[in-house]
Amino acid sequence: MHIRIIRPDDRLNEGVITAVRHIVRELVQHRDHISTAFRQDFRTLYQGTFFGVAWNVLLPLTPVMLYALLALRGVLPGFEGVNPASYVALGATIWFLLAGCIQQPLQTVRSRNTEVMKTALPLSAMVISGFAQILFDTLVRMAFVAVVILITSTKLTWSAVLLPVVLVPAILFFFGIGLILAMANVIYADVGRVTMIVLQYGIFLSGVIFPVSSLPFSEILAWNPAYIFIEEARVLFFRGLPENAWLLGIYAILGAAVLLLGCRIFYLMEYRVRGIGG
Repeated sequence: MHIRIIRPDDRLNEGVITAVRHIVRELVQHRDHISTAFRQDFRTLYQGTFFGVAWNVLLPLTPVMLYALLALRGVLPGFEGVNPASYVALGATIWFLLAGCIQQPLQTVRSRNTEVMKTALPLSAMVISGFAQILFDTLVRMAFVAVVILITSTKLTWSAVLLPVVLVPAILFFFGIGLILAMANVIYADVGRVTMIVLQYGIFLSGVIFPVSSLPFSEILAWNPAYIFIEEARVLFFRGLPENAWLLGIYAILGAAVLLLGCRIFYLMEYRVRGIGG
């Protein structure tokens, strides 16, 4: 009988293509388990509560509703030519999507590591099942954005249909960062804590609540990738074609590169995370 010995450094000589192919193969093979894990997490959120499944809608909506209400009441500064509630609600929705792309891999690798070690389920499957929850929350928030736009009679442009052109590279960019930070957090636990602090206050530095031009160091903050993706998405919705298409293109290319790098680091570190070898 052939016995294969797996060591943590077995994958060091394998490249990006091998890493991506391996992860994709794992996700295809375990697609049913991913669906089951998502449904289990979905039920866990409301199980034993009085309001039941309503919590799965109320929890992602609450922060966006709060920001939209403050903008509608004039507490938050307005944005030229666009109803502030619609502008802030869309920006907050995209921010929570991008922040979730970073936060979710960190939390999954940390909290699911022990569970994954006890089963044959790959870590990548657990990460993707958590990402499905982020997409669900985003759909709920986008539905709320649509309601706010209707109530406030905010005018949309035809280019709003191009929103995926901005969101897809944004997701690739931030999810790649999330994978890299999740693996780094395995070695240095401070990485996760610092990241959570940055994400907690990053919304105020990304043009979601306050115009970047009104903030200190606005020249530097204008290069913030979160701000670029959020602002260009709002431009597509309310003004027309992107104003900084060249910068958006640069970040889109960089996003693909970051995701590939994140997949390779995730692939290389998976054995060590799962405690395989010595």
